[in-house]
Amino acid sequence: MLSNPNNVAVEASPCTTLIEHQVGLQLAELVGYNTLKITGKPLGWGHITADGSIANVESMWAGKKSSPIEGTSLTHVQSSNQGTLKLLQDFTSWELLNITPPVVLDIPSRLGTEYGITSQFLQDALKPYLIQTVGKDYLEHHPDFRNPSEPLSWPSA
Repeated sequence: MLSNPNNVAVEASPCTTLIEHQVGLQLAELVGYNTLKITGKPLGWGHITADGSIANVESMWAGKKSSPIEGTSLTHVQSSNQGTLKLLQDFTSWELLNITPPVVLDIPSRLGTEYGITSQFLQDALKPYLIQTVGKDYLEHHPDFRNPSEPLSWPSA
Protein backbone atom coordinates (compact mmCIF):
# COMPACT_ATOMS: atom_id res chain seq x y z
CA MET A 1 0.00 0.00 0.00
CA LEU A 2 1.18 3.48 -0.73
CA SER A 3 -0.80 5.04 2.12
CA ASN A 4 0.60 4.64 5.62
CA PRO A 5 -1.73 6.50 7.97
CA ASN A 6 0.01 5.09 11.04
CA ASN A 7 3.22 6.83 9.91
CA VAL A 8 5.14 3.70 10.78
CA ALA A 9 7.87 2.47 8.48
CA VAL A 10 11.19 0.78 9.09
CA GLU A 11 13.05 3.99 8.20
CA ALA A 12 10.97 6.19 10.51
CA SER A 13 10.41 3.80 13.37
CA PRO A 14 12.53 0.63 13.36
CA CYS A 15 11.53 -0.38 16.90
CA THR A 16 7.80 0.03 16.37
CA THR A 17 7.97 -1.77 13.03
CA LEU A 18 9.77 -4.70 14.67
CA ILE A 19 7.14 -4.89 17.42
CA GLU A 20 4.32 -4.69 14.86
CA HIS A 21 5.92 -7.54 12.91
CA GLN A 22 6.21 -9.68 16.05
CA VAL A 23 2.61 -8.98 17.08
CA GLY A 24 1.41 -9.77 13.54
CA LEU A 25 3.14 -13.15 13.69
CA GLN A 26 1.73 -13.85 17.16
CA LEU A 27 -1.77 -12.95 15.99
CA ALA A 28 -1.40 -15.12 12.88
CA GLU A 29 -0.26 -18.04 15.03
CA LEU A 30 -3.11 -17.46 17.49
CA VAL A 31 -5.74 -17.84 14.78
CA GLY A 32 -4.03 -20.83 13.17
CA TYR A 33 -1.91 -19.45 10.33
CA ASN A 34 1.54 -20.84 9.63
CA THR A 35 4.36 -18.67 11.03
CA LEU A 36 7.31 -21.04 10.55
CA LYS A 37 9.41 -20.55 7.40
CA ILE A 38 10.80 -24.09 7.63
CA THR A 39 7.47 -25.78 6.85
CA GLY A 40 7.34 -24.68 3.20
CA LYS A 41 3.69 -23.63 3.66
CA PRO A 42 2.51 -20.06 2.94
CA LEU A 43 3.27 -17.75 5.85
CA GLY A 44 0.57 -15.84 7.68
CA TRP A 45 1.07 -12.09 7.69
CA GLY A 46 -0.68 -8.92 8.78
CA HIS A 47 -0.19 -5.64 10.56
CA ILE A 48 -1.82 -3.44 13.15
CA THR A 49 -4.04 -0.53 12.17
CA ALA A 50 -4.95 2.39 14.37
CA ASP A 51 -8.71 2.08 13.91
CA GLY A 52 -11.62 0.90 11.78
CA SER A 53 -11.25 3.77 9.32
CA ILE A 54 -7.82 2.57 8.29
CA ALA A 55 -9.10 -1.00 8.14
CA ASN A 56 -11.89 0.17 5.79
CA VAL A 57 -9.41 1.92 3.51
CA GLU A 58 -7.28 -1.22 3.43
CA SER A 59 -10.29 -3.42 2.65
CA MET A 60 -10.97 -1.21 -0.37
CA TRP A 61 -7.32 -1.68 -1.38
CA ALA A 62 -7.69 -5.46 -1.04
CA GLY A 63 -10.85 -5.40 -3.15
CA LYS A 64 -9.15 -3.24 -5.75
CA LYS A 65 -6.21 -5.58 -6.05
CA SER A 66 -8.57 -8.43 -6.95
CA SER A 67 -9.80 -6.67 -10.10
CA PRO A 68 -8.57 -8.29 -13.31
CA ILE A 69 -6.28 -6.43 -15.68
CA GLU A 70 -8.02 -6.50 -19.03
CA GLY A 71 -6.19 -8.45 -21.73
CA THR A 72 -3.60 -10.15 -19.53
CA SER A 73 -3.43 -13.45 -17.72
CA LEU A 74 -0.42 -14.99 -16.06
CA THR A 75 0.02 -18.69 -16.38
CA HIS A 76 0.57 -20.97 -13.44
CA VAL A 77 0.02 -18.74 -10.42
CA GLN A 78 -0.15 -20.60 -7.13
CA SER A 79 -3.32 -20.20 -5.13
CA SER A 80 -2.53 -19.92 -1.44
CA ASN A 81 -5.40 -21.97 -0.09
CA GLN A 82 -4.78 -25.10 -2.16
CA GLY A 83 -1.27 -24.65 -3.51
CA THR A 84 -2.41 -25.51 -7.05
CA LEU A 85 -1.16 -23.75 -10.16
CA LYS A 86 -3.76 -22.17 -12.43
CA LEU A 87 -4.62 -19.04 -14.38
CA LEU A 88 -5.54 -15.91 -12.42
CA GLN A 89 -8.73 -15.64 -14.48
CA ASP A 90 -9.80 -19.05 -13.10
CA PHE A 91 -9.37 -18.04 -9.45
CA THR A 92 -12.41 -17.54 -7.23
CA SER A 93 -12.78 -14.21 -5.44
CA TRP A 94 -11.63 -15.93 -2.25
CA GLU A 95 -8.49 -17.27 -3.94
CA LEU A 96 -7.69 -13.85 -5.45
CA LEU A 97 -7.93 -12.14 -2.07
CA ASN A 98 -5.76 -14.82 -0.46
CA ILE A 99 -2.83 -15.04 -2.85
CA THR A 100 0.28 -14.88 -0.69
CA PRO A 101 2.25 -11.60 -0.63
CA PRO A 102 5.39 -13.15 -2.20
CA VAL A 103 3.32 -14.44 -5.14
CA VAL A 104 1.64 -11.03 -5.62
CA LEU A 105 4.94 -9.16 -5.38
CA ASP A 106 6.45 -11.48 -7.99
CA ILE A 107 3.74 -10.78 -10.60
CA PRO A 108 5.33 -7.65 -12.15
CA SER A 109 8.70 -9.36 -12.64
CA ARG A 110 6.98 -12.46 -14.02
CA LEU A 111 5.05 -10.32 -16.50
CA GLY A 112 8.37 -8.86 -17.60
CA THR A 113 10.12 -12.22 -17.85
CA GLU A 114 7.29 -14.24 -19.39
CA TYR A 115 5.70 -11.59 -21.63
CA GLY A 116 8.22 -8.73 -21.95
CA ILE A 117 5.86 -6.29 -20.21
CA THR A 118 7.75 -3.31 -18.74
CA SER A 119 7.04 -1.68 -15.40
CA GLN A 120 6.14 1.55 -17.23
CA PHE A 121 3.55 -0.31 -19.31
CA LEU A 122 2.06 -1.75 -16.10
CA GLN A 123 1.90 1.70 -14.50
CA ASP A 124 0.17 3.12 -17.58
CA ALA A 125 -2.24 0.16 -17.80
CA LEU A 126 -3.22 0.32 -14.12
CA LYS A 127 -3.45 4.11 -13.77
CA PRO A 128 -7.04 4.44 -15.10
CA TYR A 129 -8.24 1.99 -12.44
CA LEU A 130 -6.47 3.42 -9.39
CA ILE A 131 -8.61 5.10 -6.75
CA GLN A 132 -6.22 8.07 -7.00
CA THR A 133 -7.30 8.44 -10.65
CA VAL A 134 -11.03 7.64 -10.54
CA GLY A 135 -11.75 9.22 -7.15
CA LYS A 136 -14.12 8.17 -4.39
CA ASP A 137 -17.20 9.04 -6.46
CA TYR A 138 -16.47 6.00 -8.63
CA LEU A 139 -16.89 3.74 -5.60
CA GLU A 140 -20.16 5.40 -4.62
CA HIS A 141 -21.68 4.74 -8.05
CA HIS A 142 -20.03 1.41 -8.91
CA PRO A 143 -22.50 -1.52 -8.64
CA ASP A 144 -19.92 -3.87 -7.08
CA PHE A 145 -19.32 -1.65 -4.05
CA ARG A 146 -22.41 -1.43 -1.86
CA ASN A 147 -22.80 -0.82 1.83
CA PRO A 148 -26.25 0.25 3.01
CA SER A 149 -25.07 0.94 6.56
CA GLU A 150 -22.00 2.95 5.46
CA PRO A 151 -19.83 3.57 8.52
CA LEU A 152 -18.56 7.12 8.95
CA SER A 153 -15.12 6.13 7.64
CA TRP A 154 -16.32 4.91 4.21
CA PRO A 155 -16.54 8.35 2.58
CA SER A 156 -12.88 8.95 3.44
CA ALA A 157 -11.90 5.51 2.08
